[in-house]
Amino acid sequence: MFPRRARIVTLAAAVLALVIGAPAVIAASAPAAAPAPRGALDLIEVSGDVVSVAGWAWSGVAGPTEVHFYDRAGGSVYAGKLRTSVSRPDVAAAVPGAPADTGFEGEFRIPDGAHRICAYAIGGANPMIGCLAASTKEVTARDLTVGALDAVSRDREGIRVRGWAWAPQDDGGLAAVTVTDETGGTVVELSVVSDGQSRPDVNRAFPGAYMTTGFDMSLYEDIPQGDRKICATAGTGTGARSLGCRTVLGVGDPVGAYDALVSSRAGQLTASGWAFDWSGQPTDVHLYDNGRFLAAVSPDHSRADVLRAYPGSPDVDGWATKVSVAVGSHTVCAYAYNTPDGNNPLLGCKTVTVR
Repeated sequence: MFPRRARIVTLAAAVLALVIGAPAVIAASAPAAAPAPRGALDLIEVSGDVVSVAGWAWSGVAGPTEVHFYDRAGGSVYAGKLRTSVSRPDVAAAVPGAPADTGFEGEFRIPDGAHRICAYAIGGANPMIGCLAASTKEVTARDLTVGALDAVSRDREGIRVRGWAWAPQDDGGLAAVTVTDETGGTVVELSVVSDGQSRPDVNRAFPGAYMTTGFDMSLYEDIPQGDRKICATAGTGTGARSLGCRTVLGVGDPVGAYDALVSSRAGQLTASGWAFDWSGQPTDVHLYDNGRFLAAVSPDHSRADVLRAYPGSPDVDGWATKVSVAVGSHTVCAYAYNTPDGNNPLLGCKTVTVR
């Protein structure tokens, strides 16, 4: 312990120093505390068992901020982590001092079931910045693609193929569809289509499916004439799924109709109808009476009803002829003759009695 005199002298010296302006020793102030981490979990989207998240976070210091994710449905299970790197000018404008790249986006897989995904901005107290619900379902090979081949029909000189396909993991509307000709066991690729058309019925049946899951195409090139087996497959690789096959009859063959067979007078029959070939080749109609060749007739007049039903068809498509036959019953069949080769499709058979 200092003696009393010494304490008095010391105090006096301090007062004197203050009076004469001697510099005083001042304790340094404590450094300002860094802002607490903050942020928000803005969005969760689920596709199968993949969870996509988006939001923003800032730890209050320079550099990226880590965001950790936990599943808090019935516990606390670590799900993944991301770092901020996405431009968020809205955050920079609203939060003083926040950098421009406070956004985060990413995805991770979690098991089947109902989940509550919570995000934490790492820094200091690691505050929770939001929680959102997510219900997931594991994606299996069967789930990768759904669809159907709805119809295959003749279309001018080719075929028309219609259907739909949806791959939940695809970013686009229509899963890529490959159309093949598999007639006779040989697979020939005809077309690949990836531009989808609106199919609201599919969207209603499969909530979450894109609106543009439909396809409707007409194919004319490299399609042989005759009956063809047409198949469609959606997707590629291990995720490919067969949409089925359909057989379309008489591709490239003439089209037509056998409208009437009447006994106009004793010993005479009048047959009529229409026929044409999309290729523009002349199309004769051959008539057979109970299997015996009876006559060949060429279209020689226009049929307004046919032109309306088949826009773009030849102007001359109607045919009619009179033939002499014996008294009795006659079954007359009409065939559209394919020039120069191909199938000669049956237009029909009719029976009439001549008296």
